[in-house]
Amino acid sequence: MLEFVCADGYTGEPTFDRYVTDRKHTLFFLGHEDRHEVPGSKNSTMRAQLREQRKLVRPVVVDDIQEGYGPNILADTAPAEGSLPHPRPTCNFQKGWPTTACNSPGLDASKTSRLLHDSLFSIHVRGDDASSSRVYEAITSGTPQLFLASRYYIDVAPFKCTVQYDKMFVWLDEELFTQDPKLCIQHVMERLTQVAG
Repeated sequence: MLEFVCADGYTGEPTFDRYVTDRKHTLFFLGHEDRHEVPGSKNSTMRAQLREQRKLVRPVVVDDIQEGYGPNILADTAPAEGSLPHPRPTCNFQKGWPTTACNSPGLDASKTSRLLHDSLFSIHVRGDDASSSRVYEAITSGTPQLFLASRYYIDVAPFKCTVQYDKMFVWLDEELFTQDPKLCIQHVMERLTQVAG
């Protein structure tokens, strides 16, 4: 269960209502789709088959959630011509449009940080391994994370004896997510709304 609890008298953090009001986007994911999530995914033919079988989580995040609880930012950082099985359009953040199912190669770190800070939730997806600097970027921006990396806690989570990871992140089942991402996100958002309300 996600908890926002401040010590008595502490006024440094915004209220939950202000937090929700100040954030323009609901879900945020910006990452390179071509990460070798499963054995064999380095081979382009095998990768296409794994993608078709919905065994790769990152393409599902970028292409299949879209605007269900939008506006969202769900983008691949690879060049558009590298997208499989068809090229995605290039994202256009200059006009302030939250964008999904697009490619955003070369987005600078300050723009990424601002987009993350403007989002209610960040989605963390495993790549070559379960860890990513995005975990810590989301923590420092105060953006709660929906976690699609089942081995993160076992493989790389630091300070297991002191950090309560079950309260720090919202853990999603990767297999259930790839079967029906919109329904999975819907359940999570309903649960979080109940907790916050």
